[in-house]
Amino acid sequence: MKHFIDANRNYYETTDSIDTPDGHSSVVQRPSLDHIREDGEWVYVDPGVDLTRNLTRAEFNGMMAGKELDVIWSDMQAALKGVPGEEAAASRAALAANLHAKFYNLEATLKLVGEFRDFAATLNPDYAAMLTDDSITAAWRATVARRDGVTS
Repeated sequence: MKHFIDANRNYYETTDSIDTPDGHSSVVQRPSLDHIREDGEWVYVDPGVDLTRNLTRAEFNGMMAGKELDVIWSDMQAALKGVPGEEAAASRAALAANLHAKFYNLEATLKLVGEFRDFAATLNPDYAAMLTDDSITAAWRATVARRDGVTS
């Protein structure tokens, strides 16, 4: 069996005798569905953490800084600064409003990240892998687990 991961960190297994597809990397088998790829390793993500829990602004900002997502956010704001048009204005407003929310919800965060993922990747191709739903969910889960004292 062969195991691959693509640039967006999607995992594939095949029993076919094929070469590594373009844009994919060969990886060791995923240990379980509760593992995600993080910094080149499979990392266990505790499924018992309540992902519906909101994060406070401090928790969200800590999560952003810990995963260097704040750098992406700043790069997007800088790239949009002074760009004319309603779409750019709406994007600036969305980034600013969400950066200063009182509480953060995972579902809304994933939706916002999805809206900006392609734009962020135009600024730096590495940003696409940092902004996958799996990556954001894992960071969220770790933040909630830390707050709630859950250990794996």
